[in-house]
Amino acid sequence: MPLGIVSRITTGSIQAAVVPGTMRSRVAGAYRTVNYGVRPLGALVGGLAGAAIGLRSTLWIGAAGALLCGLWLIRSSVVRMTRTAPSAEHDAAA
Repeated sequence: MPLGIVSRITTGSIQAAVVPGTMRSRVAGAYRTVNYGVRPLGALVGGLAGAAIGLRSTLWIGAAGALLCGLWLIRSSVVRMTRTAPSAEHDAAA
């Protein structure tokens, strides 16, 4: 299974479990705005870097960044999360 699919499932599951129902659409909208909004900026920077330092060097930098991008999670509570506290909506439905 491609890593992007696993990432989307994990992100969606954590958001559904942690974000209150009344805020889910706002959080999802903000997440998508930031996620899709920085992609053109990354493409521009990648194109400029490719022109300035060469395609091979730029691809190696991108590969290193992709490998290192999850390091911030090591110290976060997401790594140690095994279950979430039930929300008030869950208690009301039960």
